[in-house]
Amino acid sequence: MGYRIWFERRVTPELMPFVPPSVDMLGPERDGDPLAGVSTARAAMAARLNYDDNLFDRAPDLLGVFRTGIGYDTVDLEAATRRGIAACNVPQGPTVPTAEHSVALLLAAAKQLVRSSDRLREGTGNYYLRHQAMELDGKTLGLVGYGRIARRVGAVGLALGMNILAHDPYLPGEGFPPEVERASTLGELLGRSDAVSVHIPMSPGNSRMFDADAFSVMKKGALFVNAARGGLVDHDDLIDALDSGRLSGAGLDVTDPEPLDPDHPLLHRTDVVVTPHVASATPEARERMFTTALDQALMVLEGKRPPHLLNPDAWPGVLRRLAGDRRSVTPGGVVGRFSGKVGLVTGSTQGLGEAIAGRMVDEDLSGLVVTGRNEEKGAAVAARLNDAGCRTVFAAADLGDPGAVGNLIDVTDREFGRIDVLVNAAGDTQRGTVEDTTVELFDRLMAVNVRAPFLLMQGAIRLMRREGIEGAIVNIASVAAHGGPPYLTVYATTKGALVTLTKNVANSVLWDRIRVNVMNIGWTDTPGEHAVRTSFHGSDEGWLEKAEASQPFGRILKTSEVARAVAFLASDESGMMTGAAVDFNQVVVGCIAVQHPPSGD
Repeated sequence: MGYRIWFERRVTPELMPFVPPSVDMLGPERDGDPLAGVSTARAAMAARLNYDDNLFDRAPDLLGVFRTGIGYDTVDLEAATRRGIAACNVPQGPTVPTAEHSVALLLAAAKQLVRSSDRLREGTGNYYLRHQAMELDGKTLGLVGYGRIARRVGAVGLALGMNILAHDPYLPGEGFPPEVERASTLGELLGRSDAVSVHIPMSPGNSRMFDADAFSVMKKGALFVNAARGGLVDHDDLIDALDSGRLSGAGLDVTDPEPLDPDHPLLHRTDVVVTPHVASATPEARERMFTTALDQALMVLEGKRPPHLLNPDAWPGVLRRLAGDRRSVTPGGVVGRFSGKVGLVTGSTQGLGEAIAGRMVDEDLSGLVVTGRNEEKGAAVAARLNDAGCRTVFAAADLGDPGAVGNLIDVTDREFGRIDVLVNAAGDTQRGTVEDTTVELFDRLMAVNVRAPFLLMQGAIRLMRREGIEGAIVNIASVAAHGGPPYLTVYATTKGALVTLTKNVANSVLWDRIRVNVMNIGWTDTPGEHAVRTSFHGSDEGWLEKAEASQPFGRILKTSEVARAVAFLASDESGMMTGAAVDFNQVVVGCIAVQHPPSGD
């Protein structure tokens, strides 16, 4: 079964080649029901229908609504967010043709093209003397809103010799170029403009904002153009303003309702140009809007955050629903405690890092970035965790390279748009005493074991703050942080620094409710430890059995049990615990080691 995507409108033949074979096309408008086929859809390509609780009730599997245009007033974002449904638009798709159409309406109204053409058809004569067009050079064009479309309209206005005045309360002062004057209020713009062009979205607070009061403050004989949303204008008041001479003409591509009844008075005036919401209807724009919306639909169904997400708070719910009802029961684990969350685990292509990543996926992690230097191992780990139900991305990185470290945060942001959990599990365990450690080795250990965790915490915290996430960071240190054997002098120093760094970072982000903890782990059975024991220490292949026999619990730490502890610290179950340095070892630091008591005979 492919991606089940419901198309509100029929896909025209010229757009069909852009629909990949992996898409199961559903709908539209069969059997007289405009929602036919939506019940099993995972994504909806939206046009004019209202996407609200009523429609969502008909489509329980829906993960995303993808507008094939810029406006989204027909999408109930609150309802979509509550249900874990992504909503997207195509902000750049209709920009060019809508701007061109707005200028066409402006020129048609200014030059009284409808009236002049109507006189010619009627054969009334005396055309030249009766023609009272407006010359736009030197006049003021007022732009209500200063987004993409308005900027292009303004550029054409400048080319026509017009003065450009714009009002956009959501745009900072530096967002207006020198050639565009900023109006401090809408009233100022209306009172100073010879022509007003509207370029703002519809919202509950601006319905019928262009009413009798608004028209009354406009210059006598001004022009009014609207290619934004019909609901912004009170059409009865517009007609009154035209009848009174307050306005000399109007150009409308949008009305309320749409389309207007053929008998509507606006359609029978020679001082008004009305087109049926077709400003963006060019072959180029249709292709651009369709393909961008469809690409975003496929991204969401693959667990990738789309670029034009209107309700970012819905994304965790989308990831949670993508994960489905996958559940895992593991010893001591809590099913689902990472549901909807995204994690980044370093050193996760093998050993402890891989175990931590796997544990979090077992507990319903929705998105994950794994990293390491070995691309083959990384690809294998990512494939396994993807198969387990968590969207996993591998990013190769040498943590000794600051650029590669920064790229890990960039990858996480690009792929998921958020981060909830960072686990710094990677570490360089190369040996070095105070006598034989080179500058290169010292710098390498500091770079991997201290600088890389710092940079990753820095990037993760910025991302968490941006998204308002009360996240968790767990650093993996070592009991050697308290002091280690001579051959671990530099390694132990880096882990001690990591403990101090953890506490300082935790203190810095307390009021963000981002928790930062560190775990000092003891002797652990990992592939890396085996390699060090056999190569550096000269131990034989049976070293593990001997080592475990010498320990109080009859074994050394296993990666699975460390992973369980890390998952607890990274989860909400650890409460407000932050700035803690947890010793996970079978030696009590600060106490004299207790020898194994002799067995009694």
